[in-house]
Amino acid sequence: MASQLTTLRNYFTTRPNPRANNLGAQDAAYNPGDAAITAKILYNTSANLLEPVVHLASATETETPLPLALLWSMDTPGGPHNTGQKYSFCGDVLDNGQFPPVVVMDQTVFDTTQPATVPTHATIQAVWTANDAANSYLEQPQQDTENITTRNIMPIPHQYVSPILQAYQDNTLTWRWLVTHVLAPIQNDPAEAAAYPNFCNYIRAASTLGAPPAPNQPPAPAVMELGYCMLPFSRCPKSLPMPRRSSNNACQGSWHQATSTTT
Repeated sequence: MASQLTTLRNYFTTRPNPRANNLGAQDAAYNPGDAAITAKILYNTSANLLEPVVHLASATETETPLPLALLWSMDTPGGPHNTGQKYSFCGDVLDNGQFPPVVVMDQTVFDTTQPATVPTHATIQAVWTANDAANSYLEQPQQDTENITTRNIMPIPHQYVSPILQAYQDNTLTWRWLVTHVLAPIQNDPAEAAAYPNFCNYIRAASTLGAPPAPNQPPAPAVMELGYCMLPFSRCPKSLPMPRRSSNNACQGSWHQATSTTT
């Protein structure tokens, strides 16, 4: 039988949610307030769950959300040997079989963040509606706020994976898009709102600017900026966003690698 290409968008559209009877199980596993749940535990188990995990991260360089599809630790052809790091696709395989760029990460990607001052659940949608359409982030709010912590990446609930991956491929995935098409439906559904509090908090923290991370630097969200690399595949697409730092990039063969830093 000939193999047939499928995409993660199709996979998550056609496959029933394996957590349908316990929607909040995956979200609870990333609870930043539970001292027993450490970055090390998530780092070692995140690739061995009920189904492929697609995480939401922050591409600070392009000021957009970034879906990280799948995690693996094995060596990649043409890439560096396994050094305890994990790799993840930035988005989905394209319909023509082209591979997306890849991000390389270490355990710190699962760390908790510093407290972030964000709009409350009750006001976040209205604040984004009032926000200038040209703004990629929310300015740090001055009223109707609360301080929260999150993790640097957060798993996307099953039913929202395909729409987010599609929006990323269409270059329409922004924090405003996520608030409108993902956060709002979750908040308007009592069962989902109760099941995904950590995911909702992540969107609020990652889309809101905080204090400058260092003197003479602009404000930044609480979540970390990831380092990027590119798989040395001849069919790797050239059109997808591949933010890279302008300095301190180390080349290893065909890879362009940048180091993760916490903002």
